[in-house]
Amino acid sequence: MTPKVARSVSSNWCKNLTILTLAMIFALTGSVWATTETVLHDFTGNPEGSPQFALVFDKSGNLYGTTENFGGEVFKLSPNGTGGWNYSVIQDFTASGRCNQVGCYPNGQLTVDGSGNLYGTMGAGGPNGSGTVFELSPNADGSWSFKLLHIFGPEFSGDGYSPNGVVYFNGALFGTTSFGGANNYGSVFSLTANADGSWSEKIIHSFAASDGWCYSSVALDPAGNIYGTTAGTTFELTPNGDSTWTNHTLYTFPSGTGPGVYRLSIIFANGKIYGAGMSGSNGEIYELSPSGSSWIETTLYAFAGGTDGSNPTGVTIDSQGRLFGTTTNGGGVGSCKNYPNPQNLYCGTAFLLTPSSSGPWIETILHRFGGRAGSAPNPVILDKNDNVYGVTSSGGTSGSGVVYKLNHPTKWTNTAQVGP
Repeated sequence: MTPKVARSVSSNWCKNLTILTLAMIFALTGSVWATTETVLHDFTGNPEGSPQFALVFDKSGNLYGTTENFGGEVFKLSPNGTGGWNYSVIQDFTASGRCNQVGCYPNGQLTVDGSGNLYGTMGAGGPNGSGTVFELSPNADGSWSFKLLHIFGPEFSGDGYSPNGVVYFNGALFGTTSFGGANNYGSVFSLTANADGSWSEKIIHSFAASDGWCYSSVALDPAGNIYGTTAGTTFELTPNGDSTWTNHTLYTFPSGTGPGVYRLSIIFANGKIYGAGMSGSNGEIYELSPSGSSWIETTLYAFAGGTDGSNPTGVTIDSQGRLFGTTTNGGGVGSCKNYPNPQNLYCGTAFLLTPSSSGPWIETILHRFGGRAGSAPNPVILDKNDNVYGVTSSGGTSGSGVVYKLNHPTKWTNTAQVGP
């Protein structure tokens, strides 16, 4: 395929980069820090679309993400050396006929390998209408080459369809589909590169009705074991050394308390699993830890709704074991565009959870979203100084979301290498 030249959108620092400082003056349970939000890009809507999933860093400090509406795009944000960021679209799926050819509606967080190649999934489209896996490779002239690695389906063929993103690990890609597989409840799949440049897919596990459907991607530990969630369970897949895998159901959530139908991915760190669940009316952050031959769930923090946030989207962890995340609702600041009630004051939060010596973890509100600052934030990533980067799916000047950075005035005393 002919390399696609990146479409550059030059950012005017004074016009497009809005620096908003929020003075936290609410009387709340727990602590509040006055964080500075910098809007790195303000999405304009059609045909640009709105971002729905977390960003990813490459080793040079560039940010990458996707939009989902109108077919979708893959975008890049690069530091310009003067405090601003340059935005460019490196792949556009909005053109007529593109959906049927290569897929559309990027689904799930992108993943990047050590050479700077990007990998992602299309939730729909492609020749079979069931979604695809793609690769974007950087060229020396700044353009990007697009390649289809796998076309899912057709439906009921035993292959998965409607993929939820991929993770790059030791030269292979691992991911899930929400449907298809042997039982049509979704699957876990791998993709490995062949000597001729093609990639081979393998269904390594098909979910059953007792598992429930899978709507999120996977996490891997250093040994290559795979962890993930379905609507009702947390599972582990371990390699047997002969190209087969063994499935273990680590934990079955009580009815109505698990990840449900939400796209809530988990993380694996320090031998434990961390994620966001829907226990109660406002959600919780939970931990699963091994105990003998079973796993135990501990609620680290239960959201009260209102100003402390509700409906968490997931978490990421730093080297001190603290958890950073967002809620799509709660907070109490600003009017949320694209919401049924234009005066809605619950536009979402960014938070930090710190372990407590006794009882639930301590929540610190880092930012309350609303209006031009964006609303309905998605999961976040961290740089080496624990500055927080993320996207919102709505808000901003056009109501289509923003890319933002949260920077505490004195930074956090930590050197976690989560991103450049």
